[in-house]
Amino acid sequence: MKASETFDNKYLGRKAAYIAGALFLIAAIIYLGYVVAGITAPSSEYADAVPAVTVKTIETDGYIFRDEKPVYSSVLAGRESGSAVAAVQNGTKISAGTKIAEVYSSVSADTVRRISELEDQIKLLEKYSSEERSLLSANGVDEEIYGIVSSMRKNSEDGNYANTLSLRSALLVDLKKKDIITGEITDYESQIRQLEREVESLRNQLGTKLDTVYSSDPGYYFISYDGYGNVFDSKKIETLNWSEYRKILSSSPETVSACVGTIVKNYRWYVSFDTDDVSDIVAGRSYDVFFSYSNETISMTVERIISDDEGKNFVVIMSTGQMPDGFDYTRMQPIKVSTVSYSGYRIPKTALRVLDGYQGVYVRNKVDVEFKRVNIIYEDGMYVICTGNPDDNYVPTEETQSGRTYGWIKQNDIIIVNGTDIFDGKAADQVN
Repeated sequence: MKASETFDNKYLGRKAAYIAGALFLIAAIIYLGYVVAGITAPSSEYADAVPAVTVKTIETDGYIFRDEKPVYSSVLAGRESGSAVAAVQNGTKISAGTKIAEVYSSVSADTVRRISELEDQIKLLEKYSSEERSLLSANGVDEEIYGIVSSMRKNSEDGNYANTLSLRSALLVDLKKKDIITGEITDYESQIRQLEREVESLRNQLGTKLDTVYSSDPGYYFISYDGYGNVFDSKKIETLNWSEYRKILSSSPETVSACVGTIVKNYRWYVSFDTDDVSDIVAGRSYDVFFSYSNETISMTVERIISDDEGKNFVVIMSTGQMPDGFDYTRMQPIKVSTVSYSGYRIPKTALRVLDGYQGVYVRNKVDVEFKRVNIIYEDGMYVICTGNPDDNYVPTEETQSGRTYGWIKQNDIIIVNGTDIFDGKAADQVN
């Protein structure tokens, strides 16, 4: 039995009960919350006016552009068998002349993947080993675990099994962080040493070394290359137009049979996406972009907005200088761009009423029912986000057709969501 078995599939098996238990507990808490709310709330016909923030998002497919150069082995190109094994960890910053890969005669693809996976885990553990244990939060780690498991489940449901497996290392590391915080494991170092011993053991099984590959350029080395580096080249972005972009999306990759990885020569990389609405997107402004494959949110700046000839469809290109450890740079992947946030009161649309030409809601106080005006700033499905008086200096002096003036909604107002025979001034004890 290998020393690092606790960091592999059997370890995940032992932890399955923990994950299942955590998910069950979360579901039970949510259910209990609904039960308690149903007992304590005055009625399902009411809603409290409490501050809320809603973020408008664009959910679409993103395409990654980088300045990268694939690396090939001349020995591997002339053979029918053989595989490359990275000599440095994935994403490592290197200088020109650095040994980046070795080519072996009979190594299996599974062994190569296993070595790469173990080295990713070592890199993540080394990163977290520098954190103060007192600063690590068990609740924060639980949230990370829940987020990764949710992403793995969604990818599995969508049939993206490769993306599911790509999150395994991050999940394993977070489970180890949880064990360290709770005292089950006393340090990271023993785990790192175990993984390093397994990597050494696997390397000893690689067979005859055929070639050693050195980098010709400085940059960041990645063992995986999809053949699209020259297609999705970030140097094209500055002059890219609509028709050229469409051709890029329909292009085929180059042959990668003798490739041993790629060198990303610039830390700045880009993501592009299609949209038919850029009303909330401004060139030069930064927005949060969520990458589900990595369960990572990155702030990115809009570099260009390209339109078609009719100005009805657009390509937005954004950039960042962040290169998170373990990030998945799959060329095309789903993204979620947060464009605008709206702060106000989130209330059901069924609560909205019109009285004397004003849009508002009925609010119940201790004595009677009062109609209050609302300023709707955003519609979100079955809800709206609204505020009270949009002008802080405004004093309601105008009289309505009924001779009344109406105030604005305020925080903690009790809103009547639905009901019959509701009117301004009705006694509160008569509201069903």
